Amino acid sequence: MVADCFLGPLGVGRSSAWLCDLVPYSCVNPSQAAALTREYTTLVAEGLPVPSVGEVPNVLATAKRRDEILAELEASEAEVVVVLGDQPLRWFVSSFDADHRRRLADFGTTNGEYGRLRRLRIGSRERLLLPVAHPRQVARLGTHSGAWASLHEEWTRDVAPSLLR
Repeated sequence: MVADCFLGPLGVGRSSAWLCDLVPYSCVNPSQAAALTREYTTLVAEGLPVPSVGEVPNVLATAKRRDEILAELEASEAEVVVVLGDQPLRWFVSSFDADHRRRLADFGTTNGEYGRLRRLRIGSRERLLLPVAHPRQVARLGTHSGAWASLHEEWTRDVAPSLLR
């Protein structure tokens, strides 16, 4: 999904992208945990293993984790940092942003604002920040915002193809 919905429209191949998650291990949110209980637990009685994935932590990025992410970013030598949705903005980017923007909406909610490059000093240098909607929003999965999905569709068609060229 990342390749199709974000990298492809930007003209970036997967081999040219460095991916990083706030939480560097698998975890489930309350909805996913409920689905596991409802759909999978009955199969444990039939011999399948008990699920071992933990819940999403309350703190998605401690100071230590932010330092780890920054070290990865520095090692990648990335000039453009694409963030998918609110959580990376809240837990990572806002600590570098003088305006302390913590939500995608803080960067704009119109076609003229969504998915635009912003200059921001992150780590040792100024980089280009590209805040876009989370894949769940873009693909209209589960609980999602049609508004973000529509903005992203227009961005994919009208903005992304020329944004990094």
